[in-house]
Amino acid sequence: MKSVVFELKIVTPLFMGNANFDPEIRTQSINGVIRYWFRFLGGNPETEEKLFGNTSSKGNVFIRIQSEKKLTPINQQLQVDDYISFSIKKRKYIPTVVDPAETKPEIPNKQKSPEAKFTITFLFHPKLNQEEIKQFLCAFWCALYLGNFGSRSTKGFGSLICTKQPNFENIVKDFHLSFEINEDTSQWYIQQINYIKNINRWERMKNLPFIFEDLEIYLLHKIFNNFGEALNKLSSIIKEYRRKCNLDYQSARTIFEKVKNIRERNIFRDQIQIELDNIELHRVVFGLPITFTFSDKKSSSDDKQNDEIYTIQFIARKPSLIRFKIIQKKQQEKDEIQLLLIVFNPIKSGFKFPFIPTGKDIHKSWNQIRLNCKVKIEEVRTKNKDLKESKVKEKKQEFSVRIKNVNTRGFEIINRFIEDLVHSKQIQKVL
Repeated sequence: MKSVVFELKIVTPLFMGNANFDPEIRTQSINGVIRYWFRFLGGNPETEEKLFGNTSSKGNVFIRIQSEKKLTPINQQLQVDDYISFSIKKRKYIPTVVDPAETKPEIPNKQKSPEAKFTITFLFHPKLNQEEIKQFLCAFWCALYLGNFGSRSTKGFGSLICTKQPNFENIVKDFHLSFEINEDTSQWYIQQINYIKNINRWERMKNLPFIFEDLEIYLLHKIFNNFGEALNKLSSIIKEYRRKCNLDYQSARTIFEKVKNIRERNIFRDQIQIELDNIELHRVVFGLPITFTFSDKKSSSDDKQNDEIYTIQFIARKPSLIRFKIIQKKQQEKDEIQLLLIVFNPIKSGFKFPFIPTGKDIHKSWNQIRLNCKVKIEEVRTKNKDLKESKVKEKKQEFSVRIKNVNTRGFEIINRFIEDLVHSKQIQKVL
């Protein structure tokens, strides 16, 4: 069988593993991501089944993963903002260096230990012709440079890059797609995507985004020394925008008032279904939790003021409509880290793919989301002890609320986010 070998480097921590969350680089996971991007490229279903297989037969591309030095999973806490690393900070991951005990994994430019690298070999069955092999390699390029791998991949984790241009002469003729980033990142991306476009007669797959009509790429002007800086910058720009726009506050306030009213009427239950017609949630497009805290003051018998604290968290997480890609390249013998924004913009082509909300009911237009809301109620009491005031917090109740008829303006929010970054001259458009 014909084969090609890629030398890859882990740029940001990789949260990939088995069903028990034991970290490992899994061929099935990598194959799944490549298939995902093959569909966005517009590969036809017959070629997809031939390359990747179906429920009744295996595909005709086989994957082998090897590394010279063992990539030891660790659970060392990352120095990354909780805003984008929520729920994974305590999980083990594959770090960006071979021996993380010798260094802090979030500062690769100051490391003592070698960088975490491995090779991936693709073996192509003789059933595949050269055009089909080229299409697979194009999809792998998209997986590497437009996407990431593993958990929290849309937030910049699990970024891989190719460190050495592979030799394609033994498997395909006249194939010149570059897998090694050159000095001019913007021009390199434009050239490779245009090259991929001319490789095949790609056509949009039904109900899916199409790279050659819907894709937009933006590059952050700032250059980073390490991936920790890049991830924290990403966290800060999302956090600042969400806070500045004050999105979803009124919706949370409506639910708070509704829950408070139910409790005051003594018909409180563990499960409550609230049917509201005009609830709008817009921050779901970032793929992050939405949390609000409200205080309800109560008078006590000793004339002290007690507060009931309502923490409302909307559980409406879906893959973000905007992806963040962190790349690393050599610039005058020095490693530079850059941050890209990868966006599929349905407004650009006028095509509405159904899994992206564009103003309709989320329940119907975004993979049948069932929106739940967690409400935690705590009582904060002020006590006098030796004439000193102290606050005591006691958990009172915790329950979930199911909400119907939720609307979102979907990509309009992402457009405003991008326009804000362009206006403040933080990013430039690449494609």
